[in-house]
Amino acid sequence: MTINHFRYVVLRAALKLEMAGMKRSRSPSAYSIIKREFGLRGNRQSVLDQFSTLYAYNVRDENAGPSGQTG
Repeated sequence: MTINHFRYVVLRAALKLEMAGMKRSRSPSAYSIIKREFGLRGNRQSVLDQFSTLYAYNVRDENAGPSGQTG
């Protein structure tokens, strides 16, 4: 797992917690970080859906390797 994978996982989990009512103290929300860094738009649920799709595509592409085949 690369640092980018870990960052996706942590941001996605933090956004889910924010949707449940928890907040990060004295720092930007995961919602605002994701919107700013990945250029996503919409409410928290739509940003989570878009971000999950983006994560799935990036993981698939990184696992494909140079020949484009998984495995």
